[in-house]
Amino acid sequence: MISCTPSNPVPEHTKVTLTCKAQAYPTTITYAIYKDGVLLQDSQSLVLHDIQLNNKGKYYCTARNVFGRRTSDIIDLSVTCKLLLLSKSV
Repeated sequence: MISCTPSNPVPEHTKVTLTCKAQAYPTTITYAIYKDGVLLQDSQSLVLHDIQLNNKGKYYCTARNVFGRRTSDIIDLSVTCKLLLLSKSV
């Protein structure tokens, strides 16, 4: 399982934490986190500080032990940006 804090969609310039969790025996589990099919890091969690629009994408994780490997569902991370209204002098 992969979870996202805060929940999706995520406002631009916030901190996002993706966390992987698995139940297995033996409990020695190796985790990996991917974005759009590319390995980001071998870790149970990923922290994205000051998230940007280019951080949007499909994230998932894998959990592996001596008996095999499982892949989580995908989180399609959406990043929203603030709309700036510029006033025009007349």
